[in-house]
Amino acid sequence: PSAAGPDGERDNGNGALMRCFPVVMIAASRDDAIRVARKQNLVTHGHVRSQLCCALYALTAMGMLEGRSAPDAVRAAEDELLARYEGTADILELKIVLDGRFDAPQGSGYVVDSFWSAIHCLLSTGSYEDCVKRAVALGNDTDTTAAIAGSLAGVLYGESALPARWITALHGKSMVEDLLATF
Repeated sequence: PSAAGPDGERDNGNGALMRCFPVVMIAASRDDAIRVARKQNLVTHGHVRSQLCCALYALTAMGMLEGRSAPDAVRAAEDELLARYEGTADILELKIVLDGRFDAPQGSGYVVDSFWSAIHCLLSTGSYEDCVKRAVALGNDTDTTAAIAGSLAGVLYGESALPARWITALHGKSMVEDLLATF
């Protein structure tokens, strides 16, 4: 299963990036976050570019959890990955990932655009709600872009920033709360 995902250049969808947030919560260190982010990616997306986007996401989220501002967390994650992969075959793919920040956000299903679209939404808004709404407004793959942006906004703004009316309207909320109460 760890090599189940296709690894062609056109196999750089955003599904693995969308499911990367739990990596941030379980990683014992930044090195562990990189390793686990890349590994969980392989199940559905085997290309190195997708793996590196997941590593960049994990380090960015961890940086914010460690107290860095969002822009500083992104820069630190970029610098850390550049230093780690300098002189390796992965550096070329990493540079493609990092160059994606210069493209206009599209909210597409391409992993590089998804990451940078989410970062754009995070850095250009001032609340959890506005970040998620901006991600949806980009169009295209709205659910995934909003999930990625929303997870980062959740780290930045905290649980208390989630709109109460959104939480109240969640389908199956009581079932999930009952299940969580057993832990």
